[in-house]
Amino acid sequence: MLNLCCHLHSGTLKRLGLVNNSLSGIIPFQIGQLQGASVLMKGNRFHNKSFAPLSLCVLRSVKDFDLAHDTTLCPLERNALSDFYDSAKGAEWTDGSLWLDEYASYCDWKGVTCEKNQVTQLNLINNGLSGRLSDSIGHLTFIKVMDLSDNDIKVIAICSMYHIIAFMSIANYPIHNTMMLFS
Repeated sequence: MLNLCCHLHSGTLKRLGLVNNSLSGIIPFQIGQLQGASVLMKGNRFHNKSFAPLSLCVLRSVKDFDLAHDTTLCPLERNALSDFYDSAKGAEWTDGSLWLDEYASYCDWKGVTCEKNQVTQLNLINNGLSGRLSDSIGHLTFIKVMDLSDNDIKVIAICSMYHIIAFMSIANYPIHNTMMLFS
């Protein structure tokens, strides 16, 4: 079980090495706040409990996390949705319930529908979205419906090996009544 409290001054710790220690349980979210640190945790037993903290997976503060590409701890779809949140100015949304929660399943985030832990729908109608749609949304390879109607998304360009969507709006011409259906 990992029970680690970090009361360090910002910038003090550059490398946290906890490799091959048989650690289990939930990785404390405070580890994701170690500004500029490299976090090394391979060879432990975290896979049976929950996701790694979101801030650690998407490298918000840390420089490196050796398990960031472990899709059990850091699901690609959760990381893609986090990037979408940032690029669509999620902090300004009308309702962003559970988005960016360190441990909540992305399937429980407001407007996200999953089947077998795969995002199949993203419904954020009239929710105050603005900015742009990030390229990483292309990592939602099982999505069938994306409804972003009545928001203020300016530019959309998504390319992935599974879906190609490309359309743009003029800077002051919001895209309204937009529903994308994927087959």
